[in-house]
Amino acid sequence: MNLVYLIRFARSLSFRFLVLKGLRTILRVVRARFCTYINAYRCTYPIPIKERSLRKAPTGFRAMSHSFGKSRKAILLGVAEKYFKHEFNILGSGWMKVTYGISCKGFLEHVYPPLPGVFTLSKLTKLLSPGNRPIASALRELISNTYLPIDWQLDFRSGYRWNEGKWSAGVLYGQEPGVDIKIPWELARMQHLPLLAMASECVDEAQMSAYRRECLDQILDFIAANPPGYGVNWVCTMDVAIRAANMAMVCWLLEGTGYRINSKISKIIATSLLAHGRHIMQNLEWEPKIRGNHYLSNICGLAFLTAALELDDETKSWWIFAKREFFQEVKYQFQPDGSNFEASTCYHRLSSEMVVFTAALFLGRDGPDDFFEGFTELLRKMANFTKDITKPNGRVIQIGDNDSGRMFKLSVGNVSANLDEDHLNQLGLIMSVNALLGDGELVSDFASESEVIKALAGERSLVSSPVLVDGSEIVIHEPGLNPAFEQMETKIHVLSPAVFDGMKAIAYPNFGLYIWRSEQFFMSIRCGSIGQGGRGGHAHNDQLSVELNIDGEDWLADPGSYTYTASIEQRNLYRSAMAHAVPRQGEREPASLNHGVFRIENRARGKCLKFNSQEFEGRHVGFGAPVHRAIRIEEGCIRIRDAYGGAVDWQAEIKTSEVSSALELREHFDIRIKFSPGYGLA
Repeated sequence: MNLVYLIRFARSLSFRFLVLKGLRTILRVVRARFCTYINAYRCTYPIPIKERSLRKAPTGFRAMSHSFGKSRKAILLGVAEKYFKHEFNILGSGWMKVTYGISCKGFLEHVYPPLPGVFTLSKLTKLLSPGNRPIASALRELISNTYLPIDWQLDFRSGYRWNEGKWSAGVLYGQEPGVDIKIPWELARMQHLPLLAMASECVDEAQMSAYRRECLDQILDFIAANPPGYGVNWVCTMDVAIRAANMAMVCWLLEGTGYRINSKISKIIATSLLAHGRHIMQNLEWEPKIRGNHYLSNICGLAFLTAALELDDETKSWWIFAKREFFQEVKYQFQPDGSNFEASTCYHRLSSEMVVFTAALFLGRDGPDDFFEGFTELLRKMANFTKDITKPNGRVIQIGDNDSGRMFKLSVGNVSANLDEDHLNQLGLIMSVNALLGDGELVSDFASESEVIKALAGERSLVSSPVLVDGSEIVIHEPGLNPAFEQMETKIHVLSPAVFDGMKAIAYPNFGLYIWRSEQFFMSIRCGSIGQGGRGGHAHNDQLSVELNIDGEDWLADPGSYTYTASIEQRNLYRSAMAHAVPRQGEREPASLNHGVFRIENRARGKCLKFNSQEFEGRHVGFGAPVHRAIRIEEGCIRIRDAYGGAVDWQAEIKTSEVSSALELREHFDIRIKFSPGYGLA
């Protein structure tokens, strides 16, 4: 434990929050040590294994290879070969072969030494708690002789490693610099295995057999190395749920090609899914006021693993519970304009993916009767929101946090020829919604996602009515506003006024986002709720920030998130006002960031006062006195006026800064922070 880093972290928190966090941590550690002691010689695997088996795949599952075009098939095979060799590129790690004892590159100059020694299978088993060693050893005997085990406990960016023999509830993180628990969590989600299963259809018979066996070997390896309740990969219920859903998905994809999983291995996977389900039910991430994507993932993962298991009283109760909670959470977590309530465009994609895939599963199993009135319209609005926040360069704007999170990865439509993933390409979500609703455009690069949606839905579709874009004028009259005592203007010259042709104004008032867009032009301004009922767990100090893209070039772009607990300084830098094109008062923050890594003070309270096809005005009160920002789109230029202490007065003669290039504009707004297109990338 790094004492200096802990002190620096403590100084970033308010005294009240520090005391509460400290007390919770102490209680957690004490409980975990007690659980470690009483469970040391107890087997936490569900037994006996032989009584469980997998249920048949949904009837729509079949070979998916036809859904990949020639160029995408080549990329799929390139990625699959990496996964086959245990090479992974996760959250900025770069492609690395992950096994025991490897040396890692480090993160932000922090490098941790590898675990010493030679790692025989018997040694790996001895790393576990004594009570789990016999079953873990028996599981390893079922893995192929040539298989090289993956180190599932390793942050293979920094080199830090957690202990698989430690009770999960006592696993701490955020106390060591450069260390990121999200990396082993992300790997253990198993989101790479469905792609490996689909790639097995595109190779010769020998490689096909090897790829399919590799899918099962990796699952067996994980089960053997991660007894339920122990180690880093049972800490977060969200990751447990997503992993279970992907384990079910890979089994269905294999079965859809006619491959029969060995009955003994099938029972082991089923028993592991049972353990996942029990863990989820015992550790639901539910809170009465601030639950979010974590709880939604718990419910969706539970639905998928239950669908993969033979029904009995226990699994039937899970299915009923998951369906009831799913529809309640969709109503709770998605707003009337279709946006997600967490104030993050990328978490909108994550939660929307959970909704569309799970809705397809419910539709295929039980039909449409349980869907509430307006569900399909809300689903279409979710997709429309993603479409409307996509810039001419094909990438969405980053509002709030971006941890590159996904429910499933079932296509390579957002993967380049050099096997880099574009985390800001969200077209796959739109295609998935189109597939479930049975309408709209389908893009071949994401055809495999659409095919899986159809398979889950049993070739059924939901019927939706057209959803009109809300471009209506918004005007809020607030009489008595005094003109500002200080104003400044930025005038942006656009070289070709034709970029405005066909421009539409689109308002998302529930999210707090106002957009003008055409084929060559995109401009947005952030003004509204910080999300999560005022908690702001994934929000930034971005009230009145502007994003601008012309002809596919970013003139102003929110730099993203970069990292969470691996560096508190970088975390706060990327969510600070200094990272955004906002009205500033020196280096003051309009809302305090010292309430923890996943909380922001609800002080700014952004409010839109006016929005139409050519104008916007909004304000926030984060600095005490109101700060106003107004925008006018005129012939060949964009005018932005900031006013401090009162409303914008367009008639006043003030000094104007004129810019005519992206570089000049970024320099004018003093945007120095490196752009991060995905978690861990900069």
